[in-house]
Amino acid sequence: MKVASFDIFDTTLVRKSGKPENIFYLLSKRAYPHDEALQNALFLWRKGAEQKAMERQAKDNPTLEDIYAEFDWRSFPTCESKTLMTWEVELEMSDLVPVESTKQLIARKRSEGYTICFISDMYLSGEVLKRKLQTEGCATEADRVFVSCEWNADKRTGRLYEVVRTHLGNISHWEHYGDNVRSDCKQACRKGIKAKRVYTDYTGAERQVMDSMRYSPLYFDLSILVGMQRAARLSQSVSSGSYAMADRDNAADFV
Repeated sequence: MKVASFDIFDTTLVRKSGKPENIFYLLSKRAYPHDEALQNALFLWRKGAEQKAMERQAKDNPTLEDIYAEFDWRSFPTCESKTLMTWEVELEMSDLVPVESTKQLIARKRSEGYTICFISDMYLSGEVLKRKLQTEGCATEADRVFVSCEWNADKRTGRLYEVVRTHLGNISHWEHYGDNVRSDCKQACRKGIKAKRVYTDYTGAERQVMDSMRYSPLYFDLSILVGMQRAARLSQSVSSGSYAMADRDNAADFV
């Protein structure tokens, strides 16, 4: 069996809002649209909630339910954890768009006879992520999705690759594609997988804008705008070749 596996976030799908924590910022805005103090408090709680769940529950890979089990309902008496979880999933799903070059690569590997699967270090369920991948035309019903929170194993340590190998069976050739140098490249190589890095990073101009506004009260709003620009260029189809991609990125930077 020939396998081609793909990281999900920032490889196959990218957030329009940019950084992962910006989802928490948007969640706080939705929960408390007219109360800036509670917005800030909820944002800070959610930003630290995953780490607290890991420490208190002694789980390296908590689920979203595990994270919200730590919900501080005394500080937010007008919010219910189930409602916030639902809103967070809705925000994540509406925020994600496919990386067009990766989508084309998946289609090519599929046509070459590779078994396709997706691997992610994430607290969202595999069912939710697979549904989004299918909606965006990246996955089929037959494709497997392996998520760290469901196996208590992650790419960061390399253990999730072992889970994939066990469940897929006899793999004669395995290629993995991802954006993270450690999790997607170094750890995959250590497991005997041919790793190839996917570049979806911010351009120099995008990073410069965010760095210059890091201590501004408008930082998160600007970060979301830069994320939208990044997602817009990565979701566009361009002809193959470095010149075409450079033209696209230069145009985005000019805007």
